[in-house]
This record gives sequence, C-alpha cells and structure tokens, in this order.
Amino acid sequence: STIEEAKAILDDLNSSPEKLKKYVDDVYNEVMEKCEWGMLIDKYYIPAVENALSKRKKKFSNEVVVSHYQEDLSWLDDLKRPNTVTVYSKSEKGVDRDHIKLSNEGMIEHTIYHHLASRYDSLADYTVFCQDRPFDHVPNFIQLVNNFDPDRDNQAILNKDGYWGWQMDGGLRENEWDGYPDYSKDLGRPHRVLKVDEVWEELFETERPEKLRFVPAAHFCVSRDQVLTRSREFYEKVAEMSRTRQWGPWEIERVTWAIFDKDIVARC
Repeated sequence: STIEEAKAILDDLNSSPEKLKKYVDDVYNEVMEKCEWGMLIDKYYIPAVENALSKRKKKFSNEVVVSHYQEDLSWLDDLKRPNTVTVYSKSEKGVDRDHIKLSNEGMIEHTIYHHLASRYDSLADYTVFCQDRPFDHVPNFIQLVNNFDPDRDNQAILNKDGYWGWQMDGGLRENEWDGYPDYSKDLGRPHRVLKVDEVWEELFETERPEKLRFVPAAHFCVSRDQVLTRSREFYEKVAEMSRTRQWGPWEIERVTWAIFDKDIVARC
C-alpha cells in the first residue's frame, strides 16, 4: 500500500534466491492455471455460447385455443407447459374442464375470430387454434405444439411471416371462387355454393388471386405481431360473417391465409 512496503518486500525477496524462485514459480503457476485451455473454455467460451443460444431461443408465450363441441379433451394433458390452454365450448352438455361458453354457431371460425377480437390487447406471443379432435387432420398435433419453434417452418404446408398452417397430407386445397366440390353430397351434406368472392370483396381491397388455394380445417398457429397487422374491428367483422352467412365458416376457411397476410390490404 506504500512505497516503503513495496521496497521492503523486494529487499526481502532479493535477500534469498530460494525465496525469490518460489515467489516467481507461484506467480507463474497462478497465471498458467488461469490461462489453461480447459479453464478458459469453462469460464469464457461456454458462457458466451450459452448466452448467444438463450438470446436466439428467447422465451415466448404460447396459447392453445380449442373450439370444443363434443370430443374428449383428455389429450390436452399431454401438452407441455408453459402452453396456456383456453377452451371455448359450444356444447350444450359442457365439458369437464375450465372453459368459456359460446353459442353453437359459426363453427371453429367463429371461435377463432371471437378470440382474436376479445383478446386483442392480451394475446400470447403465439396462438395455436384447433378443433376439439385435431388428429384426424393433424395426427402429430401434440408433437407440433410441444416442439414449436418460431424460427422453423414447423412442418407447415403454408408458412408466411407469422402464420403456420397444418394439414396431414401436406397439400394445399384448391377451390373455385364461386362453388363447392360435389363430394359434399357423398358425405350426406347439402351441396354448398360458396360465395368466397363476396367474402373477399367485403374483407380486402387487394385484388383476389386467380387461384383459390387454402389450408383446410383451421389448424394453424399465428403470432401476435401478425394478428396486430389487422384491427380489432376487422376480426369482429370476420366473426360476425362466420355466424351470419349461410356457408360463412367454409367461406372464411378459404381466405384464412389472406387474413394473416400483411401484404393483402384489408378494408378495415
């Protein structure tokens, strides 16, 4: 701490060759130990790499939104946390878990856009939408949700910006702008004439593409940032269309990709 103290230490070391050698050896060993490669890796390299990876894989919130009617929901217990699960039930019988009751209209499309409008200011970073039994359309649905990574395509058949659309056969569907395939009759359903062109004109200013290609069945994930490219009023409008148009849910299903495409200009 003083010049006199330093001089006394140097004089003491210089008074004995053995003492000086021991001091030099101790300093050398201390320095070399701190510079040893394994120690440098543990102290500097590994923390630096872990820090970089943690920034890349930053934590984000996930919410799984289920549109329930009558299926058993025990499969939800296989979802890893921290996924938040929100169940909207349209069943008169209810469901044996926490849920939000909705009127039985508009199918899953109404559930989706009701959720986006009502939770507009409190959405998760990423929201997954699904039917109460997703496995007919996406057999590996649980694995997709549990392993979801926003930096990957996540096996989506349509992936743009913050939207991932899933379907088991890995192929987009095609449809006429005005009409519906006759196979609906084979399923014992009335032949549906979809006016998707009317829906498009009501929702978007951008001219519609020549081909109508879409992901069926409404199993998809969307980021909060992507949702917020539209207004709350826009989602309220879509929810109302799903409820009031005769074939609204099927028509909206066909333009879901456009709803979450920021390059397509919405009318509100």
